[in-house]
Amino acid sequence: MLLCYQLVNLDIQLHYFGTLGAENCVCEYFLSHLRHWQIWGISVMESKVLRLVALLGSLLLLAGICAADPINVILGTSTTGEALFTYSAGTVTFGFTGNCGEGGDNCLSGYAYYDGSPAGTYNMWIVGGPPSLGTPTNNVYPINMNGATINFTATISTYYLDGTINLTQIVGGSQTPTFDGSLTISSTNIPGYYGVAEFDGTLNLDNNPSLEQVYSGKYSTTEGYLSSGQFVPQVPEPGSMMLFGTGALGLIAMLRRNLGI
Repeated sequence: MLLCYQLVNLDIQLHYFGTLGAENCVCEYFLSHLRHWQIWGISVMESKVLRLVALLGSLLLLAGICAADPINVILGTSTTGEALFTYSAGTVTFGFTGNCGEGGDNCLSGYAYYDGSPAGTYNMWIVGGPPSLGTPTNNVYPINMNGATINFTATISTYYLDGTINLTQIVGGSQTPTFDGSLTISSTNIPGYYGVAEFDGTLNLDNNPSLEQVYSGKYSTTEGYLSSGQFVPQVPEPGSMMLFGTGALGLIAMLRRNLGI
């Protein structure tokens, strides 16, 4: 009697001749288990590969969430107050000229924007000081805060951002000098904002004297409004980092358990 066992999935054909005796029973037993092992061997391998792909995809998704850049908070043109620079006895000091209900007549105020939300407002006001400009290098003036604190608050729809600004320098050489510094965040609910954020703000002096002309003593004052500004988060949000770390450890454990690696 001719018995033919064909394993379609493996494209393997096993043939043998004989009668239905003891040998054939042993052969049938062996072949049936061979067929079962081969078919399920392929199934297990495919399953492992699919699990590996799914786990690696999840890991990449978590990494993307943690690596995504937070959205900057944008400051619009100041609608209340300007930055005023004053030369006196060889030193240039500065302050703000607006009254926005905070800090008396030493405030800047305007519109703030975040992630497509309706425009909100910001206030920044100086307490103490006044800050002054140091000796410039290539039109870059270091800023001495002289004990001054620049308080900052912004409300944008349901979001808020509060803290203190520390200015480190102002870059002159044009009618649009730029402040550089940082915001130490005291409270916020904006995703990705935690600890310290970088700050830059551009002034527009229009037709007023330049910083260089005031610093040299040629003019006693100059002033300009804040034309734009932004906060850029520096520190990753701890919750996101914990999420990524916990997820990575969990995926590694699943890989070891399910794939034997």
